[in-house]
Amino acid sequence: MIDLITTLPEISRAAATLFFQWSWQALCVVAVTFAIGRLLGSYPAALRHKLWLICLAAIAALPLLSFLLWSFPVKELEKITHFGSIPAGLMHLANGIDNAAKGQMSIDLLGWVSIGVVLIWLAGVSICLVRAYRARKELRRIVKEADEIEDITGLPSDGLPPGLRILVSTEISNPLLAGGFKPMILVPAGIEVWSTPDDLRAIIRHELTHMERRDHIVQIFQVILEALFFFHPAVRFALDQLSFERELACDEAVINSGISKARYTETLLKAAEHALDHNEGRHQLAFIPKKQLNRRINKIMNFRNKTISGKARVALLAISAVLIGGVAWFVSPNWSAAQHNPHGHLPSTVHSTDKAAVTADDKTTESFKAMYQGIREAILKSDQAAFEGYFADDYTATGPNGMTLNKQQVVSTHIQKATPDMKLEKVEFSDMKVKTHGNTVIVNYVAEMSGVHNGKQVSHSARIMDVWEKKGDKWQSIASHASHNE
Repeated sequence: MIDLITTLPEISRAAATLFFQWSWQALCVVAVTFAIGRLLGSYPAALRHKLWLICLAAIAALPLLSFLLWSFPVKELEKITHFGSIPAGLMHLANGIDNAAKGQMSIDLLGWVSIGVVLIWLAGVSICLVRAYRARKELRRIVKEADEIEDITGLPSDGLPPGLRILVSTEISNPLLAGGFKPMILVPAGIEVWSTPDDLRAIIRHELTHMERRDHIVQIFQVILEALFFFHPAVRFALDQLSFERELACDEAVINSGISKARYTETLLKAAEHALDHNEGRHQLAFIPKKQLNRRINKIMNFRNKTISGKARVALLAISAVLIGGVAWFVSPNWSAAQHNPHGHLPSTVHSTDKAAVTADDKTTESFKAMYQGIREAILKSDQAAFEGYFADDYTATGPNGMTLNKQQVVSTHIQKATPDMKLEKVEFSDMKVKTHGNTVIVNYVAEMSGVHNGKQVSHSARIMDVWEKKGDKWQSIASHASHNE
């Protein structure tokens, strides 16, 4: 129980980091999709519906993509710069790096704050899923109590698909498509009173188009994603766009079947009026959402049947998918986190049992990588002045056998002019991990050196831990410990 209480804040911090990262990635993907959608404004709604579906599928796949990148140890990928990584301010908020370093808030408190964020999110998701379950359960009850009808005046001229059921219910005010793998059409009781055979033909054609497009299956995915991102305005906007383009695609299919735009617009207005008049005590499943009605009518009246070949459609969708997928790829966490994190931990989270230590953010890590590159160059160029500048005057190094060296002894050991019998040919630092402790930083890495000593080729590899302290505006190493690296 004590172990659970101890590790729970750390797990929650990792979850909160992923939470912020996923939200930021989703915003970037939606923004790019919106721009592409604007360019495709004159194309059929079915094409834009697929575009938004690709966008939401990319958002849903982002955590998996991030996990694969963290687990993908390809060194060359480090060279690619991520323009869409989560802003440093949000990452610091998620991990508490800045506040912890300044002593404004303890890591434990930040861990419990992260627990609160995760619990609030879980509560919101649960509420959304419970509401969706209740709505689906209510719809199943309505279907069970509805009466089946076989003869309807005004069916589409090409008839109905075999096995499709049409039910009439007193508990709905607008026609809708219900069911999962066995869809059926529900119509409100008395529909023949407020609609003509032409109206009914248009309505049935609209619902049949939903069924042919498998929109009832896509809606399940939409409900789940809406629950996961109940708090995210950009994702909710994308979901609204998906719904709108779905309805508009069915509207365009009805018009292409031979029904005039004016006639169909009148049908929509009749359905909307009937829904408003019978709203009380009826089950509303938004055949015509109020916020979409004006937009749909405007789109229908301005609709031009712009033909597009199958190849052009595939090409446009492929280009859009590549652009959206590219954004999803580049806004994933930095690949260097995977390269230097072989155990698969989430980046920027606490790994050690020392609650005061946190892994450094990307900026700090890159800063120390650059510093070690300077040390490497100073050794290879025998630049004693540059090399000495990295070490404090009271610096102490401890070797594998327990022997200790001071600053001057380390300088003499590493700089060529102090050791003329040794010629270094290679100095490499790898597997570097950087952790912060307020104004102190610990760097753990593997150092590999090789060269010629007294005419013989020699090499040495060691696992080294350096302790750095910030003195004024400059970092200096104050202690090191080396052990043999097998």
